[in-house]
Amino acid sequence: MSESMTNTNVKSDILVERRGSAGLITLNRPKALNALSLQMLRDLAETLRAWRDDPAVLLVAIRGTNKTGRPGSPESLFGGFCAGGDIRFFHQAALAGDAALEDFFTEEYTLNHLIQTYPKPYIAFMDGVVMGGGMGLCQGKALGAPGGQMKVQAGQARLHVPKAPKSASSPSTPKWPCPKPISGCSRTLAAAIS
Repeated sequence: MSESMTNTNVKSDILVERRGSAGLITLNRPKALNALSLQMLRDLAETLRAWRDDPAVLLVAIRGTNKTGRPGSPESLFGGFCAGGDIRFFHQAALAGDAALEDFFTEEYTLNHLIQTYPKPYIAFMDGVVMGGGMGLCQGKALGAPGGQMKVQAGQARLHVPKAPKSASSPSTPKWPCPKPISGCSRTLAAAIS
């Protein structure tokens, strides 16, 4: 990525930019409810690591896009955060015995840990569908902690974390509580960073 971080990442469906001292990430896969692909996980981790080590970046904010409105317009932003992992990919990879399926979950939990331990303020604008891996993108430190995190949940947000069978639990599975989000209108806060 370029030093200014204002270019669009063409390898996956995330938009990355810098505005002043803020690092801004937009999940840009609205037709799939911003479901996460393996490449999106890799690009998110790469971006967050770069900004973690960049003293010019003082905070990070992440949001999703939706299917309504002209792309880039206020109507198209904040309408759907993330529906989790890409179920179509899971199905196809499982049928094919593709090792990328295991890579997906390993890298998703690694990204979740990076967010949980992120040393800078991390703001997640949750609106629309927020499930599974989308919840993982929202789980950072509590406000007040060094590098604390804020979650903004709009009135239209629908949150869900599916229950995993006991056999799926392992020492590498994240086990942090789901903090209560801060209720509010993400459209109002959009003005602060747009």
